Amino acid sequence: MNSIKSAAAWFTFPVILAGQIAAFERSLSLGFDPALTLLAITVANIALIAVLELWLPERPEWLWTRDGQVVNDVVHGLGNVVGENLGRSALLIFFAVVGGKLAAQGNLELWPTNWPLWGQVLVAIVIVDFCDYWKHRVYHALAIAWPIHALHHNMDRMHVFKGIRLHFLEATVRSLIVYGPLVMLGASVDVLLWMAALMTFGGSLNHSNLMQKLPRFVHAMLPTQRTHWLHHNKDYGRGACNFSPLTMLFDHLFGTFRQPLDEPLHAVGIVPDPIPSNLPAQLASPFLWPLLMWRNVRRSSAADQAAKGQ
Repeated sequence: MNSIKSAAAWFTFPVILAGQIAAFERSLSLGFDPALTLLAITVANIALIAVLELWLPERPEWLWTRDGQVVNDVVHGLGNVVGENLGRSALLIFFAVVGGKLAAQGNLELWPTNWPLWGQVLVAIVIVDFCDYWKHRVYHALAIAWPIHALHHNMDRMHVFKGIRLHFLEATVRSLIVYGPLVMLGASVDVLLWMAALMTFGGSLNHSNLMQKLPRFVHAMLPTQRTHWLHHNKDYGRGACNFSPLTMLFDHLFGTFRQPLDEPLHAVGIVPDPIPSNLPAQLASPFLWPLLMWRNVRRSSAADQAAKGQ
């Protein structure tokens, strides 16, 4: 059985990713509604990975069935209503569709519309990677921006449902910053939808606890599970890396790429972590950040005093 699992781990990443892309392309060619199709594939994909994680977990101690935050994770996804990966996916699709209509009405007309779709998608990947890379670095670098992104790092384990643990405010900001440039340049609805699809499909895999074995060079090219897990490192000195969403191009260019096979990951999360475990407080956390930090400091001080008194 162990040999079967070890062999299967070499196929999880390429088969699931290729399957999602093929299913989306086929659905579009058959004339299915692209937004509903992407949402359906996303839901099916998360369900598939969640089941496979039970059979082939990378870290058995991180099983989602033992995580008291799974319900919150799902609600955060659904709470985006229109957001990537369940909630998030639909939000990105919404912006993609609306953006395409705006583009048809007037834009800079700089987009290579005469190129084949695959060529346009490659151009879009570079643009999206660049925009999302710097948006992501700003979240980690600026104290005023961090509260929006902190919920996504507020976790003690990684599994497929963590890909949808995103604050609705971040989903909105991400859609505007990442897809805005494509709209202004005049990218078509098809290009925008493919970007939403690729972001969604990759996010499910690189947050998952599904065993994935890949050659070293793949980790240097794509945001794989191990590459992205390292980004979630609880030790921020080691986790301030691998920010790109679709390729590792800009991490290499700007010196933030770190090879996960060279650095063992011990724990994920954030320090300090003032975010409560209850859902309403998590939704309010970006708006109440100073209060939450103050309360966290008070609790830490009380704990220190109690420890000294023993």
